[in-house]
Amino acid sequence: MTLPQMDTTESTPTSATTTLVTEIKPASTSRLDKLEALIPKLSPSVTDDAATCLRHLASFTASVSATPYPPKKLAGVLILLHIDATGNLSLTLTTRSLRLRSHPGETALPGGRYEDSDTSVEATALREANEEIGLPLSDDSLFHLTTLPPFTSRTMLVVIPVVYLLTTPFEGTQKLLKPNPDEVDAIFHLPLKAFLGLDVDVDLSVSSPSPPPPKKRKTRSKSSKSILTHSYQDLIWLSDRLYRLHSFDAPDLPSPVEGLTADIIVSVALIGYYGMDEVTESKESGEGKLGFLRWAEGQLSWAEITRLALEATGEKGVRDQRTSKT
Repeated sequence: MTLPQMDTTESTPTSATTTLVTEIKPASTSRLDKLEALIPKLSPSVTDDAATCLRHLASFTASVSATPYPPKKLAGVLILLHIDATGNLSLTLTTRSLRLRSHPGETALPGGRYEDSDTSVEATALREANEEIGLPLSDDSLFHLTTLPPFTSRTMLVVIPVVYLLTTPFEGTQKLLKPNPDEVDAIFHLPLKAFLGLDVDVDLSVSSPSPPPPKKRKTRSKSSKSILTHSYQDLIWLSDRLYRLHSFDAPDLPSPVEGLTADIIVSVALIGYYGMDEVTESKESGEGKLGFLRWAEGQLSWAEITRLALEATGEKGVRDQRTSKT
């Protein structure tokens, strides 16, 4: 499989023989310039809100980390944005196959572990998306908006989200997206803005190789207006500190969007719609920007969690000691 060539002014490719993977370099202004030229050509026409979101994401630069990321602990996930029928931004999610040994039936972003043949974490995420959902990989249909700072999974993987915009009309690409039945039970798409916890209508579009599997949870009654419902649990995690596990759900979703996947998407939405990263969010408390309280009292930042993950040996999951739920 041939991967798109990465722009070396915006990321740090690593060869197959590299023993350590580091975070991206600061982005050049050329990315924003390219986006400005692209926006008028997008179809359907982009709303002002969506255009602002794209500009914020293209302008965002992750802080360069001096900490190397061992390949065996590294993963890349793809936030694939597209312009929906309303001119707003939606993203692609999957429901993991019940055949999988890890996290079966859970919602995920396309992605997976870094492999020696990958030239970068961007290449990792795109390769995995091609394998999982059949995403075509071509230079003229995918635009790299940004790469976020690292997050950490409950199995201590360092997870780096990469954000791409689908530049061709989504309807055509959607027909090409096919769930790999060994890995994915369903593909669905949700408005990015819905993850701010505001009342945003959800026009659900699901692709699955077979009827969705029965849900392992109580099904809510259907309503004419489908809005993502937010809930959370505060769990004790690393260093005996609380971690707020967020969950977004709606009656017809194949699976709720929870945990790390939800956290990553909320971060993308905050950067996009408000230009607010984790540092500015902590200073301003995200007041008025979200329809919920994102952080538990005393919760570690993702930078602190990642540092602990790199120091950890073996796998250590969340200790499920629920202290609150809304």
